[in-house]
Amino acid sequence: MSDNTKNTLKKILYNFNIVITTLALTAIFILYYFNINHKVEQFNQLDDKALSEYIKIGNKLLNTQNVAEAFAYKVKVTDKDLTKEDVGDLINSLAADYNFRVVADSVMSNIHLFKGDIDHKYHRMVSLCDPKIAVAFLDYSSAYSIFMPCRIIVTEEENGDIYIYTMAMDLFVNGGRELPPKLKAMAIKIKSDMYSIIDRASIGDF
Repeated sequence: MSDNTKNTLKKILYNFNIVITTLALTAIFILYYFNINHKVEQFNQLDDKALSEYIKIGNKLLNTQNVAEAFAYKVKVTDKDLTKEDVGDLINSLAADYNFRVVADSVMSNIHLFKGDIDHKYHRMVSLCDPKIAVAFLDYSSAYSIFMPCRIIVTEEENGDIYIYTMAMDLFVNGGRELPPKLKAMAIKIKSDMYSIIDRASIGDF
């Protein structure tokens, strides 16, 4: 094969590679472009506050390095006259003020599996439910069952400090596609009522 023929074949292969590479890059760009547009369209369907709520959760996660803390609403009991049992009983009492039913109330250390000679940190879990609101959300999406029932946890740390926990409900209200107006009003009410019960219990507000 002559040198001219070899050079010609090299040029053809070189140009062929350029064409193939250009086509591949073009295809990647087109796929990327349409994928980004699709993602933007999906993002625009979220609640207006969704991004800020996820950023807030992300910042809490970075600061605490604890995924549970990032998703928690946590209040310290400041009324020193209250015992841990008092706080749990007060939560039960306050629930009625907000039309909640107490559907469960248990102390973890009293459960059979935890009985024995080992001392465990005190955790009392009070489960609350507003049946009408629960049914409305379940009719909207059965996936909302994972949020039910609402739970409030009273815990006593080793140093005697008492804290009250529940799940931070910001994402429940604003974390996805904007809820229909009636459901969003219900979600805001549940969040406000749950936080109010905790805040009142923490200061002994009967």
